[in-house]
Amino acid sequence: NAGTAINSDGNEYYISFTENGKMYFASDVEAEQDKSYNFDIYCADSTADGFELPSKLNEAINTGRYEADGFVAPDESYLIFCSIRKTGLGRGDLYISFKGEDGKWLPAKSMGNLINTDQHELCPFVSADGKYLFYTSNEDIYWVSTDILADYY
Repeated sequence: NAGTAINSDGNEYYISFTENGKMYFASDVEAEQDKSYNFDIYCADSTADGFELPSKLNEAINTGRYEADGFVAPDESYLIFCSIRKTGLGRGDLYISFKGEDGKWLPAKSMGNLINTDQHELCPFVSADGKYLFYTSNEDIYWVSTDILADYY
């Protein structure tokens, strides 16, 4: 249990941590009652007693549609997540955002047809050694070298 600062009356899931213990996760706590797929990505700093109150990431990440399944790099330099957007290739696509020099997230970019298909891509995860990106597509697991991340800078 992540405690009352994180857990709400909504649904919180898909947790990813930075090396300093900051938690990234998805929640539908602000979704309208009839919009079951309106998730946003939040982050919360860790404390000695648990976590601070979370903050919703800004419009560089969250669009008011579905943003979830976030993987944050341990050094917090990038965030890969699933989103359902009108401009997407499939039912859900992977997007990536990098931190700017000012420490703010830059506008997310679709990972395009190197990763995304007309199916549903989700659940990104990078191996502990930082060499491989794993994700699901059409209910199968795929992996690629993280060298492709340079294509999105």
